Amino acid sequence: LMLFWSGGKDSMLALEVLCLKRLKVDGLISTFTLPHMRVTMHGVRHIWIQVQARSLNLPLYPMYTGERATNEDYEKSFFTLIRILKKKLNLEFLAFGDIFLEDIRRYREKLVKQAGITALFPIWGYRTDKLSHYFIKRGYRAWITAVDRTRLGIHWLGKEYRELIEHGLPADCDPCGENGEFHTYVFDGPLFSGKINVKPTGNPVHGEFYSFIELSAVR
Repeated sequence: LMLFWSGGKDSMLALEVLCLKRLKVDGLISTFTLPHMRVTMHGVRHIWIQVQARSLNLPLYPMYTGERATNEDYEKSFFTLIRILKKKLNLEFLAFGDIFLEDIRRYREKLVKQAGITALFPIWGYRTDKLSHYFIKRGYRAWITAVDRTRLGIHWLGKEYRELIEHGLPADCDPCGENGEFHTYVFDGPLFSGKINVKPTGNPVHGEFYSFIELSAVR
């Protein structure tokens, strides 16, 4: 069993549920965009995903795509990695942190079926308001690393996720950002061996729709 891992809160919640169900996770799969080696959409550098994986005591298996990769390019990279993992680890199941977007679930199920394995969705159908409060209550902490400027104010970049949930969530913003309103990086919580000493730094980088903020080690 592998978990598709972005480094954000939904991935962590999916891992939490898998652990509660006593399902053994053998590793994490993360997608990175070349040449900058950042998590696709989230903008987090490869090194900080590696740090998370080490703190979770799980191996990380990277998947690479180009900045302007097509669906065909993405699928080619996906099938190549899954073939390797099936041969190396006898991979049978791949879990995702999706919650309610039906089109994304159908796409993932199609890909995974074509690869000859089974898709799992540990937090599918959960209420996102309950998930967000559970995340905070359990002691997880996350930085907001990217925002869709059309949906969430740029001033939330670099703030803690719990601040957004407790004090500033707009009425039309999903508590888990399931519609792409924002993305996060988890830096503390009960499944980690210790807190990851990282903080947002520098000025935001503005893309076409998203703005990102860099993460750096705490000195």
